[in-house]
Amino acid sequence: MINQAKLESFLGRAIADLSAGYGGVMVSLGSKLGLYKAMAGVGPISARELAVRAGCAERYVREWLNAQVAGGYVEYHALSETYELSPEQAMVLADEDSPVFLPHAWEVPASMWFDEDKAIEAFRTGKGVAWGDHDGRLYCGVAAFYRNAYRGSLVSEWLPALDGIVDKLDAGITVADVGCGHGHSSILMAQAFPRSQFHGFDVHPASIDEARRNAAEAGVVERVAFDAARASDYPGRNYGLICFFDCLHDMGDPLAAARHAAEVLAPDGTPNTGPAICRRIDNAMVKAVARAFRWREMLVGIEIRRAQL
Repeated sequence: MINQAKLESFLGRAIADLSAGYGGVMVSLGSKLGLYKAMAGVGPISARELAVRAGCAERYVREWLNAQVAGGYVEYHALSETYELSPEQAMVLADEDSPVFLPHAWEVPASMWFDEDKAIEAFRTGKGVAWGDHDGRLYCGVAAFYRNAYRGSLVSEWLPALDGIVDKLDAGITVADVGCGHGHSSILMAQAFPRSQFHGFDVHPASIDEARRNAAEAGVVERVAFDAARASDYPGRNYGLICFFDCLHDMGDPLAAARHAAEVLAPDGTPNTGPAICRRIDNAMVKAVARAFRWREMLVGIEIRRAQL
C-alpha cells in the first residue's frame, strides 16, 4: 500500500533536487557572464539596464532574472519591475574574495556529469579512476572553492589552532603541502611567513603548472616551490609541518601517505590533516553541507580507490 503523503513528500524532495540542478547552471552562467557582479551594490535594476551593464541580450537576461527570483537568489520589486541583489546574496554570488563565494563550486558537479561513464565503469568493475583522469572542471572547481576558505581561515584560524606552529613558521621551518592542487594554501602560507620555505606536491601535473603560475603572480617563487609527486614518495626530509588540506581521505592509499609523512617529518614536526570546521550554524545547513560532501566524496573519492595515489 502506497502512503500518498510519504510519496508526495519524497517526490517534492526529488523535484527540488532537480530544480537545484537547473539552478546550478543558472548560477554558473550568471557568474561567468558577470551578471551578479553587475547587480552588486547598485540597488534595484531593470532587465534592460542589467543587460547593458553586462553586455548581454536583454531577452535572455530577463529570463535569467526571473529564474533567479523563482529560486530566491534575486529579489523582485513588482511596482517598479526591477530586480535587486541583496548584500548577503552578493557575498555568496558576486564577491570572488568572499569566504562564502560559491559559483565556482558548481564546476565540481558539472565535472561529475562529464565523468559519468567512468563512474559507471568503476562501479561495475571495482576499479578506480585516477585523480588526473577526471574532467578538467573538477580541478578548477575544487581549487577555486577552497581558495576562499583558505584566504578567510588558514592563517587566522587553522594554523593558530596547532600548538606552537605559528611561532615556528615565524622563525622559519620547511613545510610540505601535500595534495596542493593549484597551490593556494601554499602561497597564502608563504605570504604570511616569509622566513619559512614551502613545498607543494600534487600527483596532477597540470595543477602543478597552475600552482607555479599562481606563485609567480603572487611574487613568492623564492620561498615556495611546486613539484609533481605522489603522496607516498615526495622528496625531502625534516619537515616542520606537513599539511593535507581536504585530500588525505581522497587518496587511493591514505595509510601509505600517512606513513611517508611520519618518515619525513622532523622530530618536533607537526602533521596537519586539515581543519575540523565546527560552527554554530543552522541544522538544515549542516544537513545540506553533509549531503553535498557525501555525494562529492563518493563520486570523486571512492572512484580513485585502487587507482594511483
